[in-house]
Amino acid sequence: MIATRPRHPVAAAAALALLFGAGCSDDGPDRVTSETAAPESADTITLRQGVPHWLDDARERSLAIMSISTDPVRADIGYLVDGENDVHTLGIDDTIDVEGKTWRVVEITPGDAEAAPGDGGGSVELAEAEAG
Repeated sequence: MIATRPRHPVAAAAALALLFGAGCSDDGPDRVTSETAAPESADTITLRQGVPHWLDDARERSLAIMSISTDPVRADIGYLVDGENDVHTLGIDDTIDVEGKTWRVVEITPGDAEAAPGDGGGSVELAEAEAG
């Protein structure tokens, strides 16, 4: 058997994406987002389950998803500073103070608990909260 390449790889990829639902605008039942959108100018941090988000080059301070529950949708976020891990349980629109900034939870996606770290597991998006 001779292996051949598709003549139109972009069209084939687009067809597969549509077939498997990629690119759909529906958030789906597992994704929970804030009704208050983050300002366009806001900085954001996306945390992925199983992958720490390092806050410094020395890797001494980080944020990480410890767990995500679905009823109600909440995330336990670990904030590691000076060897101490402070765990914060956060829901949509809750805030956490990190490195002198306040961050608001704008999205929580539980994901697949069996997925490899950073590959299909849950995620949490934080947006810098406006000073008020």
